[in-house]
Amino acid sequence: MTRATFLTLTVLSITLAGVHAQDTRSGARPAAPKAGGTVVTSDRSTVLYERGVVLFEGNVVVTDPEMTLKAEQMTVAFTAEKQIKTITAQGNVRLFRKEGTASGKKAVFDAVARTVVLTGEPKLQRGTDVLAGETITLFLNEKKMICTPARMVFNPERQDPLFNWFKE
Repeated sequence: MTRATFLTLTVLSITLAGVHAQDTRSGARPAAPKAGGTVVTSDRSTVLYERGVVLFEGNVVVTDPEMTLKAEQMTVAFTAEKQIKTITAQGNVRLFRKEGTASGKKAVFDAVARTVVLTGEPKLQRGTDVLAGETITLFLNEKKMICTPARMVFNPERQDPLFNWFKE
């Protein structure tokens, strides 16, 4: 699962129990993630216990050993058993990974289906290669992605597989 896709929002599903949310308005710097750890910073964090939701608002930054995610807002919804159900990042979503970058207005990770759906002018980029469309869906268990409608620009001289977001 680690390095399974460019969207390591999935890493949040593994490590969110150890998340450290800090208030960045005070100028506090996020602690460096421990090996395998995840740090979430935002201007504000709200825990809605009865609804099973944690809302991060304003300048959201998720730092993890596998990736960095930036967004204006992120909502984490839990099941009754306190397992992550969905993670939704909204507003200028940008994800940076060694394999490339992803961007869009919204990204939704479904922990049960193990899918990630990018919408709002989504784009995946790796070097000069770009994949864009209205919706990009990643199926994490299948190491498959679907982009509709698709527009792909790529460098045919690249030696490794195009858009290898599922690199092990």
